[in-house]
Amino acid sequence: MLDDLRSSVRTGIESIQCGSLINKKLDRPIVLDCSMTIADATEILSHYSISSAPVYNPNTQKLDSLFDFRDVCGLFVDSLDNKDIHIDHKTEFRSLIQDITVENAKKTSQYHDFYAIESNQSLLNALPFFGNGVHRFAVIDENDAFKGVISQSDAIFAINQVLKDNPLSEQITLDDMGIARKQIVLLDWEMSVCDALKAMRNGGVSSVGLVDEGILVGVISMTDIKYLFHKKAFRMLKDSCGEFAGWVRKTQEDELGGKAPYPVFQVRPNASLGFVLRKLVATRSHRIFVTSPTGEPIGVVSMTDILRTLNGDRVSVN
Repeated sequence: MLDDLRSSVRTGIESIQCGSLINKKLDRPIVLDCSMTIADATEILSHYSISSAPVYNPNTQKLDSLFDFRDVCGLFVDSLDNKDIHIDHKTEFRSLIQDITVENAKKTSQYHDFYAIESNQSLLNALPFFGNGVHRFAVIDENDAFKGVISQSDAIFAINQVLKDNPLSEQITLDDMGIARKQIVLLDWEMSVCDALKAMRNGGVSSVGLVDEGILVGVISMTDIKYLFHKKAFRMLKDSCGEFAGWVRKTQEDELGGKAPYPVFQVRPNASLGFVLRKLVATRSHRIFVTSPTGEPIGVVSMTDILRTLNGDRVSVN
């Protein structure tokens, strides 16, 4: 059944051009200059609510790397480790992080690898890369001009559309795909936000599950951490993860005009792929936690896991 599902996905996305998936909400693609400080670059990411942007090098006159919010958090944690900093409501980001350029930051980056794809290329050509953990592509035209970015989220959205009337997606479960159970990073919900950042950095992950007496009660992700920067709320670094998660939820509710944001979804190992895809799209999440019938976390399914499994044995080619 899984091979039949893969075949359906490949057939469905083969006709989708990467350029058609670019976010049209931005007036123009966001590009950072390599000489920009990471503080300035972070403010741009925060202002436009994006997680990364390509970096332009005037010496080569090319886009040659990616500046990712996860790098910011890594440098941020290193700075907090190395300084005895008093943090309060007046604390500014620039006082918490080394004032270096984007060019220098990429030397220690884990996420700066740059991948580009032409706008008329099929999404099928990007699938092996997304399945190997590439989170974003810069989309260029036939003249190498930068047009925008597509991400794993865009691929998941497209696949959800392709499979919405396919009964196989409702029959195949996370356990069938072999992605329901794996080691995950967990943190007691009374630990500080700073502890959560360190756990993400040390575990090489972009989210941590919050537990209370072994039961999953919430999640903190890089998307949540961005609110620290957007709202300049660095005083909350010393607050508990539970308090921070509540503040983020209230902030999101205010942004939605009083409408409650989606709760933290968790699924069982026998959840269907179709169900998980719909939840990821509806909540704009990048992952979903898997729990036992009594609420203990036993795994987390990321977009990379899904895309890698749907890609199967196809190999990405540079």
